[in-house]
Amino acid sequence: MTTVEESLVTLLESAVPEVEERIYPTWLPQKPVLPAITYFRVSTGRTESHQGDSRLDAARFQFSCWSSNYGETISIADKVLDALAGRLPGGEAGHLGDGRDLYDPEPGIFHRAIEVVVQFSR
Repeated sequence: MTTVEESLVTLLESAVPEVEERIYPTWLPQKPVLPAITYFRVSTGRTESHQGDSRLDAARFQFSCWSSNYGETISIADKVLDALAGRLPGGEAGHLGDGRDLYDPEPGIFHRAIEVVVQFSR
């Protein structure tokens, strides 16, 4: 069975071709090749029904878009949002806000973080 994370990575690999396969869980590797995307699950809420567990989850993910060019960082973040605004295999996604720019102490690295809620069946 494919996990929601695997489905998200597969979707983003085709929606954001400039990152190629540089989509990493949690952290960028040391001395990363850019552009790249990192992601992590922030939280998961389970939906209960009157009959008990509905087997529907809503997981909040943070996607961080990284590049050595500010404009490219914004473009990648927009592509991530566009890709996740629709239906996913086994679920749906909707985004929360358009993201925020974060400081990275490494000179020449730009970073935009966006949060997305993904609803899916277990």
